[in-house]
Amino acid sequence: MIVTLGVLLTLAGNIISFTYHTYQQELYPTAIRARAVDFVYSWSRLSAVFSSFVIAFTLREFGVTGVFVFIAGAMALVIVAIGLMGPRTLGKSLESISH
Repeated sequence: MIVTLGVLLTLAGNIISFTYHTYQQELYPTAIRARAVDFVYSWSRLSAVFSSFVIAFTLREFGVTGVFVFIAGAMALVIVAIGLMGPRTLGKSLESISH
């Protein structure tokens, strides 16, 4: 079960990362896109430092299942936040999205 959960977590993490970073790049004007995406990505790397401590605490207090629920819940929260608050990008030009 641990190996299965690990594989599912890795797949889900990769899918959400790939899709989020692709979507994220569409939100900025071409002139500042690289700088803006790098700035936001650096904050996500910084938050990864602190989330590892939260995951260690969750593992100690709630076990493997608790860590899985925590990470799955965090991913679900990101999906809901982007789905509800993010601009729609399907079928639009990059410049019209970023304005």
